[in-house]
Amino acid sequence: MEEFMMTLKACRVNANLKIKDVAKIVGKTERTIKNWESGRSIPNGIDLKKLAKLYNIPIDYIFLGDELTLSEYYNSPK
Repeated sequence: MEEFMMTLKACRVNANLKIKDVAKIVGKTERTIKNWESGRSIPNGIDLKKLAKLYNIPIDYIFLGDELTLSEYYNSPK
């Protein structure tokens, strides 16, 4: 769970987005985004898909973090 929380926040920071930006794009409140990043709650499948699209990452990366490097993802055959 801790890796999941850290990955969500790291993706947001890496995308140069503020919590309010993510909330607006995903259609959730700032409190909800903060809760996801702090581990108080977990996004549902639809919201995970939105986050992955927003951050331009595979959904698996949100859960696996460093176990699936982004270079492996982008260099894998499609």
